[in-house]
Amino acid sequence: DITRILTVARLVEKKGICDGIESIARIADDHPNLEYNIVGKGPLEEDLKDLAHKLNLENRVNVLGRVSEKKLLKEYEKADIFLLPCIVASDGDRDGIPVVLMEAMAMEKIVISTSVSGIPELIEDNKNGIIVDPNQPEKIAQKITQVVEGKLDIESICRNATDKVRKEFNIQDQVAGMEEMFREVVSDEQNF
Repeated sequence: DITRILTVARLVEKKGICDGIESIARIADDHPNLEYNIVGKGPLEEDLKDLAHKLNLENRVNVLGRVSEKKLLKEYEKADIFLLPCIVASDGDRDGIPVVLMEAMAMEKIVISTSVSGIPELIEDNKNGIIVDPNQPEKIAQKITQVVEGKLDIESICRNATDKVRKEFNIQDQVAGMEEMFREVVSDEQNF
């Protein structure tokens, strides 16, 4: 059984995707069925591919670039874990509350993110998602391992996540943000 981890983001430093790839490297030997799919475009695309290559993860880490809306929905559906390991970028840039986290929670995915900015307002650790400190790939690896090994009540966490998003964040209000996110990761050329 393959465990699929998904990140949907603009490929920039503040998204912490390097930490996501490094976390996979830490547990790859113990969990040979992990697959990490990264959807999005941005200036770090080649750097992320290079890092996956350097860590011998070419067969585990897939930097998919922009995808069609249909393919993006399929990636969400196939995902077991949604990972967004946000950090504070070297220039101080950081996320607020990323809309993709709400989207993943609404789709009943287990979400792993970090305690950057407003994310803890959305995610309560082990209640409706998993929070780790930023810049801690070893902690991300531990949490992925706990999920994969069934050491957390995934069903309850996912149900709580969906409830929180539905009650506290009116999805209609998020449409503009989601449209922007889709524009970033969806290509007009691909219609599959």
